Amino acid sequence: MEYFKVPTIDPALLEAAAAQASGTLSFDRFGTVAENSGNTILEQAEAADLTPEYGCRMGVCNTCAIKKLYGAVRHVISGEVNANTDETIKPCVHMPVGDVTVAL
Repeated sequence: MEYFKVPTIDPALLEAAAAQASGTLSFDRFGTVAENSGNTILEQAEAADLTPEYGCRMGVCNTCAIKKLYGAVRHVISGEVNANTDETIKPCVHMPVGDVTVAL
């Protein structure tokens, strides 16, 4: 049996990050571009009528893992920002910081 516990997310961090949301989020494979709403990349993909794969929606199972091609992302649990090119991210627990392009 598998059991996933919802990680503790600092609501103040999410609110601050969402309030500072800027730029665009580009989904490379679909050719779709959306204004950054401050939500996770997975939530923004779904809002753009895309259907990415996902499992746990909390960063545990790796089902949603994709390549980030450009830009910086913030991990919603740790608050850590990464701007490495061609890194694998989990869109269910990462939000874009400015302009971001993902291989989705």
